[in-house]
Amino acid sequence: MNKKITFLQGDIMFPLIAGQRAAIQSNGETILTSRVAAIREVREDRIIIETQNTVYIVAPVYSEEIASYMLPSIAVV
Repeated sequence: MNKKITFLQGDIMFPLIAGQRAAIQSNGETILTSRVAAIREVREDRIIIETQNTVYIVAPVYSEEIASYMLPSIAVV
């Protein structure tokens, strides 16, 4: 199944817990995701989480390198 990939400039509001929804603050709005299926990557410059429906790439600051993840290069199993 191909999941939608969404890049957001923002921050994760609460600790990520597999099986729970994530809250992402972006552009002055809070986005609640569907349940987190996997926490793919946690780095200082980005966090990648996979939910039931979407792969979210969340970065505090926009960069071309991080935005390049928007290309369909992320394998979702």
